[in-house]
Amino acid sequence: MEDKQLTLQEVASRMRVSDDTIYRLLKKGVLAGYKVGLQWRIKQSELDRFMFAMSNNRQRSATTANW
Repeated sequence: MEDKQLTLQEVASRMRVSDDTIYRLLKKGVLAGYKVGLQWRIKQSELDRFMFAMSNNRQRSATTANW
């Protein structure tokens, strides 16, 4: 099965953040993507990995904040 390629705008919509936020994540290397011409593409598997990592960080922060 081939990994779906998402645009920067599709990722921003799914994450409910601005296009600028996704652009900054890509430029910093926090979210992996690649350019096709002038447009960014992000693999669905990379977005899934990023979202999983972020949710784990939030859970860990919430758990340790109670100590």
